[in-house]
Amino acid sequence: MTLVQTIDGDSEVFNFAFTPRGNELAVATRAGVQFYDSTSWHRTRSLPMRMDTYANFIFAPDGETVWISSDARSAALYRVRDLKILLPLPVDILPLAVTSDGRHLAVSVESRRLQVWDLEEVRKQLGDLGLDWVSDPVARTVPR
Repeated sequence: MTLVQTIDGDSEVFNFAFTPRGNELAVATRAGVQFYDSTSWHRTRSLPMRMDTYANFIFAPDGETVWISSDARSAALYRVRDLKILLPLPVDILPLAVTSDGRHLAVSVESRRLQVWDLEEVRKQLGDLGLDWVSDPVARTVPR
């Protein structure tokens, strides 16, 4: 094996994941999330937040959004390009997996139940309430 890069974090690394396109590496540390360009390995942006060993990333297939769990109880959907929060989830609801077409999201509810959500229907219901992030003209939608 050939070492490509060593990234020294500012604190303990809890998790990491490459974006679907492989052009960036997301790293979760106690201090938050940092994104690194996978060509130059320079940090491109960061999202300060308290994270712990339960930190996790689930990228949408198109790489435009990412579900970030900061701990065992808190998670939200973020737009990748600017790390703007798009949809906070209620406490104790954590994203577990998204289908390859981006339509369904599996979530853990209170660590006791598994629910599968149809994201198109979720977005429709949010839209009816004026809460869907598609109302942001710059935001791209979750893949359909």
